[in-house]
Amino acid sequence: MRISRLRALSCVLPAIVAACPVYAQDNTQAGDGTVASSDDIVVTARRREESLALVPVSISAYGAEDLEKRAIRSEADLQLATPGVTVRQNLSQNQLNFSIRGQSVDAFSNSSPGVLPYINEVQVSASTATSFFDLQGIQILKGPQGTLFGRNATGGAVLYQTQKPTDEFEGFVSARVGNLGQAGLQGAVNIPLSSDRVMLRVAGDYNRSDGNVYNAYRDTRTGGSDARSLRVSLTVKPFEGLTNEFVGQYGWFGGTNSDPFLYSANACGLTNNGYTPSSSAGCLYDPSFPSFAAFLAAHPGVYPDGVKALEAYVRTLGKFTSYNDYPARHRARAGFISNATTLDLGSDLQLKNIVGFTRSRANEQSDLDGTPYPIFAALNSPADSIGQTYRTRQFSNELQLQGTVADGSLDFIIGGYYSFQKDQQDHPLLAFDLSPEIPGTPVTYGWSTVDRSRALFGQATYRFGNGLSVTGGLRYTWETFSIAQTPGTIYASAPSERIKFSKPSWSVGLDYQVSPDLMLYAVTRGSWRTGGFNGFSPPVFATAAGGGNLFLPEKVKDVEVGAKFAGRVGDTPLRMNLALYNQWIDDIQRTAYYILNGNPLSFTANVPKAKVTGVEADINVKPASWLELGGSIAYANARFTSPRVSFFGTSVDFGPYADAPKWTGTLFAQATAPLPGDAGSLGLRAELYAQTGQYFSNLNDTINPDTRLPGYALGNVRLDWEEPFSAPVTVSAFVKNVGNRGYWVGGVPEGANLGVNIASWGQPRTYGLEMRYRF
Repeated sequence: MRISRLRALSCVLPAIVAACPVYAQDNTQAGDGTVASSDDIVVTARRREESLALVPVSISAYGAEDLEKRAIRSEADLQLATPGVTVRQNLSQNQLNFSIRGQSVDAFSNSSPGVLPYINEVQVSASTATSFFDLQGIQILKGPQGTLFGRNATGGAVLYQTQKPTDEFEGFVSARVGNLGQAGLQGAVNIPLSSDRVMLRVAGDYNRSDGNVYNAYRDTRTGGSDARSLRVSLTVKPFEGLTNEFVGQYGWFGGTNSDPFLYSANACGLTNNGYTPSSSAGCLYDPSFPSFAAFLAAHPGVYPDGVKALEAYVRTLGKFTSYNDYPARHRARAGFISNATTLDLGSDLQLKNIVGFTRSRANEQSDLDGTPYPIFAALNSPADSIGQTYRTRQFSNELQLQGTVADGSLDFIIGGYYSFQKDQQDHPLLAFDLSPEIPGTPVTYGWSTVDRSRALFGQATYRFGNGLSVTGGLRYTWETFSIAQTPGTIYASAPSERIKFSKPSWSVGLDYQVSPDLMLYAVTRGSWRTGGFNGFSPPVFATAAGGGNLFLPEKVKDVEVGAKFAGRVGDTPLRMNLALYNQWIDDIQRTAYYILNGNPLSFTANVPKAKVTGVEADINVKPASWLELGGSIAYANARFTSPRVSFFGTSVDFGPYADAPKWTGTLFAQATAPLPGDAGSLGLRAELYAQTGQYFSNLNDTINPDTRLPGYALGNVRLDWEEPFSAPVTVSAFVKNVGNRGYWVGGVPEGANLGVNIASWGQPRTYGLEMRYRF
């Protein structure tokens, strides 16, 4: 299961792609919504350098200073900074998934994510969550990105850029301590080995914590981290016009997975809108079931009143708690290499080759049912279980030719792309164990998949000279997907399966620079996400309707119109962005869970049609030199417009649409003040994030009820003391989730096959001190 392949990229520290020229003006937008000089933030949303404020698509970007001041250290922090972006947590904080404009990926689906991460222009996959350190920036592109970023980016792309070596000897050391056992140490040193010809940068990161969830059954704390990463960056310029940029990184990740919370349990015999959800857990683990008494006698200390009563009991334990029996452990390693070679062929022509390689392995021990009962657990006993194992190996190469012709009126890029990705998964499981009278059903799922992708692409922008520009792009992709079962697993005797898909992606846009401060734009795009096979389904070469493991490509098209203003109103710097969009989705890849012959299964179905309509807006104003105010809001109305799907001849309606809160928003205020003499300056930032409720199942109204998570609001505060007494130091104090609000950030909807649903807690109040020394 590519459990929400959220690619939290394991050891690859991300950052923004970068670059963009300004339209002859002083003000452009910084990543946190501030108005800054045009030199502060550059983006490469169209794979060439452009001013962020003048790129005619919806983008959120964060520079290195933004990441530091806002304490963005994980994917979850990106959600709080970026309305319209949901970072869903599945079984634990180490299995994450981006969701943008309704494009996501279900757990246990084996589908590719709809929002893809890129590191230094390399699309990456890994089996654990990322640690962020020494980044140049992060850029979030919203909407289909299939033309230039390809590879299934139907919802958007998250672009990370690591800090590049420079021709100066410099660096920093940063230390952090806080509650819940927080401790962190980061550092980087930049070494020019040969003036500006050979430059080296070495960066490292260590962080640990005790975890955010207290397990009242085992009297332990889970969700802790113990992570170490090392990165080496080398830039070589052997002669004028040729640049080679190498980045290699490796990370070791330990700690514990955060325990899930039993969010809901189906009562025995439950019906929902005419459908009959599974109530296996509610019927079997209940005092009324004849074998339950013998089970309790053999398992002293287990909650005696059954699963349905446990649902009410765990809510009395308070926030950030769990009550389950299975140990939680996380062990992962991940490595990443990127190598970009750029050759200038002339003043306006450039050839670029980008090579990437990723390898990762993760071993996950997590409670799968959120209870002290062995409803669904690892096959081996907790003492010797290896848990679930994920392995990923990926190679890619992209060759680009880009330049400017027609007296500077036409920018173009053409290129080719190849990638190879192999994923292996092993899941030794035991279902519905009521020993000694009714032993559980052991089942081991295991498989490997290979995805080969080839593409040719091109895009061009022509400027008419009167402020009007037109952009067009086309990409054609050929995907080959295969699956092979692992020996000794439930489907080991099945032959391997293979299928090919090929489709175009496209983009057409028009933008008009009304004035140096104001741009209007309209764009329409189409993209697709490859199909494949779900290893948790019977290996029958048929879709879910025929009881097979095949799922078909998902297709997306959209229309987006927007306006960007970055200038002044009187003497006051002001930035405003507005985007309105409509998105149509066909054959949406979604998971449904069933029990077949006593084995819990997941099927990846293609829901016929869905539509997402939304608005995104942000504003930033600097009414005084010492004060910045701003806010942003996003509205998304995601719904299935043709929801009926057939499984084994039985029809099921999907809905409501999961992982898509209707409203999300942020407000912030940032003030700075100089201190007397050489005491430095103080900066205070306060921000508020809020969102409405969301579902973590797409079948809440039919076979998987009670999966709606409530909305919440979180406040963060940070105080920075910069350059105290002229020292190159910044001392900071921070508080996140000031009100210690209890909230959930995702879940796994197992109610359709197990009869229980589990949810994941967000972070409680965290606070601490940081000190950063620059040299």
